[in-house]
Amino acid sequence: MIINLINFFLLTIKPSISVRLSSSLNTRTHGIVEILLHNTWYALCGTGFNDISARVVCKEIGGFTNGTKLPAGAFGKYYGQTAMHELFCKGNETTVMNCSFDPLRSCSNQHYGYASVSCYNGSTAEGRLKC
Repeated sequence: MIINLINFFLLTIKPSISVRLSSSLNTRTHGIVEILLHNTWYALCGTGFNDISARVVCKEIGGFTNGTKLPAGAFGKYYGQTAMHELFCKGNETTVMNCSFDPLRSCSNQHYGYASVSCYNGSTAEGRLKC
């Protein structure tokens, strides 16, 4: 019973999180999605990442109403760690931590398998980065 309660609390309490986009372009509209978990930045795993997840990320960053997933590895080799494999967002989440993911699996390609996005406002992606 105690173990079940501990597992319940570990699964329901969400750590504080920050999200940012990282790239050599020095822009806040395009980049590798990085999340801050327990004082360490991780690239969000691209496996399972889609346009719905991209919109959640862009809204969480702030100032954007929409977003599009870019191809895996769009910004070259990533030297850090990845997290949150098989992320699945419904679209109504306010943070990626409210999306589901597989905590037991690791990203299949750590250096090029990260999620990357193009964030923008409006319903079309005019002017977005095309890779």
